Amino acid sequence: MDVNEKIVNSWLQNKLFFTINSIFYGQYHNDIDILAINVKKKEIWDCEVKVRTGTTMISDNDNKQNGFNHFVNTFQSQERKDKLNEYMDNTFTVKQKFITTKSLFGKTDKNQKKWFYKFKQENIEVIYFDEVMNELYEYAIQTKKSTDEIVQVLRLLQINNKE
Repeated sequence: MDVNEKIVNSWLQNKLFFTINSIFYGQYHNDIDILAINVKKKEIWDCEVKVRTGTTMISDNDNKQNGFNHFVNTFQSQERKDKLNEYMDNTFTVKQKFITTKSLFGKTDKNQKKWFYKFKQENIEVIYFDEVMNELYEYAIQTKKSTDEIVQVLRLLQINNKE
């Protein structure tokens, strides 16, 4: 699990999800980045985390690094669906979440909205990484102590900013 996935994992756990990371399925090292389970709501979030900075922008192709079709096909893979079924019964609802940076969708608001809605048409909710960070930071500054490494680092940053 890379550091971006650890941040998202921390965010999900603080939203009261139980998480399982790096669930491998099929061939070619395919994995579900994070499977987040809310037992009370009977809801599972199938999360893909793609944090891209700099010049990498999404394209309407099958490229593994930035291809819209690749991202959608990953979620819609039958092998992935079969693996998800091993973790739940039919009383759970599965929601697909694509967690990424706005910069992956381009620099303009128009491009960002375009890609946001293209994912929505495929029943994949986009959650921006900066929103995850903001929520996690708010949680961190309100909590008195934590054993979560990510939350603790954010708490320490807040202490440092007060000085």
